[in-house]
Amino acid sequence: GTFCSPCIYEMPFLGELSREYKEDEVQFLGIVSDAVDYFGEEDPDAVVLAQDIEKETKADYTHIVPSLEVIQFLSDVTAVPTTFFLDSEGKVIGEAVVGAREKEAWKEIIDNLLSEAQ
Repeated sequence: GTFCSPCIYEMPFLGELSREYKEDEVQFLGIVSDAVDYFGEEDPDAVVLAQDIEKETKADYTHIVPSLEVIQFLSDVTAVPTTFFLDSEGKVIGEAVVGAREKEAWKEIIDNLLSEAQ
């Protein structure tokens, strides 16, 4: 969310990791959780702010404005940032991670999931 300082704090780390893991076919996807309301109405100011944050943090991976289906998926999220890992078929793998992490902590989590997937 554009209001979430821990989210914004970790975005540069995630940007670096998205570039480093590109060869491993790991994709990062950010969801701008406050860009729409629970009825699916987009907030253009939040979208512009999210784009500014993305540029400022160099988090150049894909960011989306969530659809109603994604909003429903996120309805159980009680804190941000919350990170989910999905396999190539869109199934959640591992445990959701609540809270921001430093780059090396994310790297360890990702490497563990990749080793389990092999």
